[in-house]
Amino acid sequence: MDNIEGGTGFVRLSGILAPRGPIPDSDADYFRLSEKDTRAAKATNARPVPTPQQIESVLERSPVATILDRRNRAAIAFTWLTGVRDGALISLKLRHVDLGKQLVDQDPREVKTKNSKQLRTTFLGVGGSALRIVEEWIEELRRDRLWGNDDPLFSRDGDRAGLRAAIRGYGIGPLIVMAPSI
Repeated sequence: MDNIEGGTGFVRLSGILAPRGPIPDSDADYFRLSEKDTRAAKATNARPVPTPQQIESVLERSPVATILDRRNRAAIAFTWLTGVRDGALISLKLRHVDLGKQLVDQDPREVKTKNSKQLRTTFLGVGGSALRIVEEWIEELRRDRLWGNDDPLFSRDGDRAGLRAAIRGYGIGPLIVMAPSI
């Protein structure tokens, strides 16, 4: 039966002759769940959510020795600060974040948003160190790594895209750049 929940398998069988004659449609309807039971069957259980104190503890205890450590810490802070989805987080570029207005512009042509929706997300007032960590991360990318608006906010390897942007900034053509080990 391909869909017992909706009863379609039993409805198809209701016209077939059984040893005592055809199975009435009303008998097949017996297997169909009520709307209430269908909603209850599809309901998901609530997942545990970290408390603000737990998130703050993770942010304060996160290592910061390498750029990847700082990137991971900033990604956690940014997610808590803005509530962006993980698909959007990894596709954001520096130009999508306006620290002055505390705004994230999720343009579906460049950011992987749910259902390709245009979203403008304001920073949540979560307090703690999240905003400071995000500001420091963006400052490090722009000042120390020379990243521009077209570079990712959270790159996969932490450095390669920034090196390419720096090389492009000096007017050098496309090169294959090997990122130093970090």
